[in-house]
Amino acid sequence: MADEEVTLDKSKDTAKEPTLQSGRMYNIKVKVNHLSVTLHFDPDDPERKDDSATLEAVDGSYRKTLPLSGGRVDGDSVTLKFRKVKPGKAYNFLIDPGSEGPPYYVAKNVMLTKDMLAQHMGG
Repeated sequence: MADEEVTLDKSKDTAKEPTLQSGRMYNIKVKVNHLSVTLHFDPDDPERKDDSATLEAVDGSYRKTLPLSGGRVDGDSVTLKFRKVKPGKAYNFLIDPGSEGPPYYVAKNVMLTKDMLAQHMGG
């Protein structure tokens, strides 16, 4: 069988399934690592409305800040999803309590392995 050049439509429209520009059927698996972090606190507490969490790679290759108010609420906890995290790197996790005080590290220099990410890739 000869090689065939195929292109992938990387449309920003997430409702649209990616398509291959070819007449053949293909099975393609794309692995994107997400890290879900669950924080336990009262999500209805007004003092938490300006809080945020930052996940940053120690080498500077990744940095994402998410508001705690934007996470998935489940009882007395909020789950934040950090997208496109790269395994095999060390990360810091920082909480910024907003007007209640200075930012502080919850974890520093933690190596995220593929196995760790597989366990914490929540929905």
